[in-house]
Amino acid sequence: MIFYTNLLILISYILKSLIKRLIYYTNRFVYWIISFKVVNIRARACIRCRQYIIIHPDNPENLNLINLFDRNHKGHNLVTLDLDEVKGSYKNIESVNSE
Repeated sequence: MIFYTNLLILISYILKSLIKRLIYYTNRFVYWIISFKVVNIRARACIRCRQYIIIHPDNPENLNLINLFDRNHKGHNLVTLDLDEVKGSYKNIESVNSE
C-alpha cells in the first residue's frame, strides 16, 4: 500500500513538473510569435507629403489602397520602411481618410 502511495506522489510530481515546463515553453513561443509579428510591420511612405500607409500583405483591400496611394503620389519619392521609422514624423493616410 505504501508503495502505491509513493508511486502516486511521484507521478503527480512528474506531471506537475511537465505541466510547468509546458506552460513556460508555450509562453516563450507566444512571446516569440508576437515579437516577430510586431517587428515586421512595414509602411509605404511619401517623403514629399509626409504621409504613410501600413502594409498588410495578406489583405487584398489593403493592397488596393496601397496601389491608390502609389497613384496619388506618382512622381513623389516613395519608400518602404519599418513602421517605427515613420510613425512619429509622418501622418497615417488611413486615419486622415477616416476623419
